[in-house]
Amino acid sequence: MVSIRLPTITDFLSDQNPAQSTLFRDISTYILNQTSQPAAEPATKKRKIEESNPPQNGASASGGSLTSTATKAFKTYPAVSVAIPQRKKFTLELLDKKDGGIRAIGANGNVEFAIAWKDVDQVFCLPIPEKAKKQHHFIVIPLHGDGVAPVPDELKASPPEPIVWTFEEATGKNIVEGEDPGPGPMAEAIHHCLIQAGTGKEVVFPDADEFASAVPESHRKGEKAYHVKAHRGSKEGASYTRKSRPRTSANIL
Repeated sequence: MVSIRLPTITDFLSDQNPAQSTLFRDISTYILNQTSQPAAEPATKKRKIEESNPPQNGASASGGSLTSTATKAFKTYPAVSVAIPQRKKFTLELLDKKDGGIRAIGANGNVEFAIAWKDVDQVFCLPIPEKAKKQHHFIVIPLHGDGVAPVPDELKASPPEPIVWTFEEATGKNIVEGEDPGPGPMAEAIHHCLIQAGTGKEVVFPDADEFASAVPESHRKGEKAYHVKAHRGSKEGASYTRKSRPRTSANIL
């Protein structure tokens, strides 16, 4: 039996451009190697696997009273909608001790993830744009977890993740007389804990003196907007600009 090798596209391109023949063959080899590898798992499946083994956020490794449910919390907030590191509802607890922090309690009563106050870099409270009801994102940025600065080698295996949850302002019958329906009380509780831990940090709100959008909220003409629309890759979000140490930073949510 005579084996006949048919010319390939690579052969044709190499004949047309002899000087680039090596490049064409390298590209062909790379593509063949890629197609021979098993397909990557879908992002949704990977996310479910990650959620079945919840991240500890780097900080809960400190253990002690923070991850022990026997330790009484300073403040407890049930049924909080968390977006990062897991998209589900948790009970959030604040511990106002020097070795305290913030922790998320799952439906089974266990601590799912936590971060010590000493491991917190910054805390933001930012309004979520284009919502019928006023909502805010609380964002806890851990040290080495801002997604910009390089992560130390000892943390690269499990980089610390931010914690993001949604606060929805009370309206109508849900408003308690004499209480602020906004995010102020929760921010004050976090600030109290940061002081008790000796961090010198505070909850940062948008400041019109630093930046305010020239375009107001479409459904709240009388209120200032503190964001501009932005994209990170294919994801659409909002950019909040504020002065930081020592430069201006933009946070995309």
